[in-house]
Amino acid sequence: MKLNYAFTILLTFSLFTTLLAQDYDFGDVSEEELLEKEHPIYKDADAAILYRSYNTYFTYTTNEGFLVNTEVHERIKIYNPDGYKYATKSVSLYEQDSKYKDDLRSLKAYTYNLENGNISKDKLSKDGVFKEEQSKYRTLTKFTMPNLKEGCVIEYKYLLKTPFVSNLDEFRFQEQIPINTVSSKFRSPEYYGFNMHQKGLSQISIENEVKSRTIIYKPQNSQSRKIVDRVVIHDKSPKTRKLTFSENIINMSGSQIPAIKEELYTNNIDNYSNAIKFELAYINFPGSTYKNYSNSWNDVAKSIFDQPQFGDELKKSNYFNNDLSRLISSQQSEIEKTVAIYEFVKQKMNWNGYVGIATDDGVRSAYKNNVGNITEINLILTAMLREAGLNTNPVLLSTKNHGIPIFPTRNGFNYVISSVTIDGGLVLLDASKKYGEINLLEEELLNWNGRLITEDGRSKWVNLLPNKQAEQNTMLSVTIDNDLNTNAKVINKLTGHKSYAFKKKYANVAKVSQLEMFENQFKNIQVSNLEVQNLDKLYQPISFNYDVSYSNALDIIDSKIYVTPLLHLGTYENPFVPETRQYPVDFVYPLKTRVIASIKIPDGYTVETIPETLNIAIPKNQGSFQYLVNVSGNNIQVSSQLSISTHIIASNYYKELKAFYDMVINKQLEKIVLVKS
Repeated sequence: MKLNYAFTILLTFSLFTTLLAQDYDFGDVSEEELLEKEHPIYKDADAAILYRSYNTYFTYTTNEGFLVNTEVHERIKIYNPDGYKYATKSVSLYEQDSKYKDDLRSLKAYTYNLENGNISKDKLSKDGVFKEEQSKYRTLTKFTMPNLKEGCVIEYKYLLKTPFVSNLDEFRFQEQIPINTVSSKFRSPEYYGFNMHQKGLSQISIENEVKSRTIIYKPQNSQSRKIVDRVVIHDKSPKTRKLTFSENIINMSGSQIPAIKEELYTNNIDNYSNAIKFELAYINFPGSTYKNYSNSWNDVAKSIFDQPQFGDELKKSNYFNNDLSRLISSQQSEIEKTVAIYEFVKQKMNWNGYVGIATDDGVRSAYKNNVGNITEINLILTAMLREAGLNTNPVLLSTKNHGIPIFPTRNGFNYVISSVTIDGGLVLLDASKKYGEINLLEEELLNWNGRLITEDGRSKWVNLLPNKQAEQNTMLSVTIDNDLNTNAKVINKLTGHKSYAFKKKYANVAKVSQLEMFENQFKNIQVSNLEVQNLDKLYQPISFNYDVSYSNALDIIDSKIYVTPLLHLGTYENPFVPETRQYPVDFVYPLKTRVIASIKIPDGYTVETIPETLNIAIPKNQGSFQYLVNVSGNNIQVSSQLSISTHIIASNYYKELKAFYDMVINKQLEKIVLVKS
């Protein structure tokens, strides 16, 4: 045993040494890489990043000043068809105007396959590169690699040039597939100071050094325009000049970085992946004014508020005055005015699908054309509420797919909603969602805190998460006829986010399709007579009723009937299967599910046994479960209530949560036993 263990350690060390020493020159794909059938360590990987490199450095010209250049090189091994999705790459590019924009250059990409003992390669063609407009200022450039086969290796590299020194992409060191080797470098002139922010659990080696660097440039006679994030040195001398400065260098490397595994009930797994972000702290050129970019969240919020595409647009009001006067003429209370204005803007405005924290065409144009981006729609709402005399302010937030804003930066936010203070309480509004209600935000927006900005530019954090449970209450009336056929009538009532989700899913679906979609949620049942109330009514809970016929609902053994009390409405699978968990469990919002079942005992039978009462809880009052079965005459009454009182449960309570669900499932699986009289 000791010999085998030592051999394993030696083999693993040799593998690491080989990986670190391997040459990853572009195009130098080996036969060994193509022959590899599975990852040597992470056997279940569908693909692996064999090598990833970021090399960021600054270049200088008189006309453009300093530009940031990032060379990206990546080589990926595809083990099976499930890994093909990693052969599509997306690069988001920002364009302020035709001259001041991100620029993707020198894209080279190949797919390598082993065919008859020879390495073939297929070049990415222009047809494989396409662009997708994300907003007026942002475009997504995508490319998909050609000739994908099991065992192939893909490789690409490109250069990204940007003038936006204060908006650099993060260096990513962990993905949902393993990374064998990552080697990256960030070099910045002494004139720029950066704060380095790291997230994630994997260990990355970081080394710092300072070297002298000289750039040779030719001065131009023409004057360059001044741009916020760049300092341009003007020089009318026609001779070639040298610019010598100290360069701060940060080397980052890692090997055998495991894949970050998606877990059920995880907000956004990317929040926990390993990455490093460089945030501009200051610019300090000789002879120029020192400019501080180190921000607090107050600084960030104020800088957003002060930009013309935000604060100036919020101040405009005369474009809606006639509509506003009509809306509030008969409304007395603050809540009545709020609802009237909110519903008007929701119905008038149509969201164009663009998110961001700035207007595109402006609020006047959006209002006139009945269409706008997120910021335009919700600034219109905020301005109208403010003009009506309400205490209202915009709120900046980050959507879940954008991540949680960890450190102060404008890039931490990508969405704008509105807020109103009524009777000392804050209500949140998003007028871009037709089925939205006051204080009922889309699940994608329930992401920690938002930053509320007041009229004078001050700001504070506000909680985006609902404190009231979303409920589903169900009445189940079960009959078992003389032939032991089982049927039931089901009455449901949904509130809060459960009601909102139902409306979104079924509101624009034909009734016959509603029935089909609903029935597909369950197995071995037939649903009929589905009736839904309040589907098109806001601020009303959803009610829906249906009849159900069961096949194989009963187990009959030795003339005894075994009944699972909650039938198709029970919780029978534990969503928390792994023994351990790294990340918090995110239920999105507090919730409560209650089922009251009434089972009519068939003629000629009596009850032999029923499940015992159970009352359990998760520590710190984070959740509870009550289960009770009673017999009264020829009826059996079953009460089951599962309650989660918080939106998130920390991973250190995972063991208790998993055990809690095990007990819930085991109890709901216990049978009622009926015997012949």
